[in-house]
Amino acid sequence: MRHQLTGSLVALQFVLSGGSLWAQNAHSRPPEPLTAPVTAASQKPSDDLALILPRRVVPAPGYIRSVIRVTPSTENRTLRVEIDSDDYFRSSEIQLDGASAPMSHFIDWKQMPPGMYAITATLIGSEGTRATRQTRFRVAGPILAR
Repeated sequence: MRHQLTGSLVALQFVLSGGSLWAQNAHSRPPEPLTAPVTAASQKPSDDLALILPRRVVPAPGYIRSVIRVTPSTENRTLRVEIDSDDYFRSSEIQLDGASAPMSHFIDWKQMPPGMYAITATLIGSEGTRATRQTRFRVAGPILAR
């Protein structure tokens, strides 16, 4: 029973670390974050936009729900969300009603073939792009010989 519990805790730690293992010692560094803000050179980083995925690996045929949080502002006009891989591309634009727009937006992506994906959320204002966030995940499937 003790070995099962230890194995379960190691597996849980692996899942919580985003699927990447790294050794904790004096010479190691934690892995790079999977979500990175992308802003124009003239813009300061903003907290106006957050992109959240519940998992970094999903089984094929892929289904994942993304959560995009937008801080309400009179400047906000559109939220563009794109998902992209070698064999799959989808995009969606959501019109925002400025400061009265909802803060959270849930988008479901279904029937994705196996592969590596990037989800990009772009917040567009009256004067152009206000903020962009991107994160990556994988749809795991059977390995097929071609």
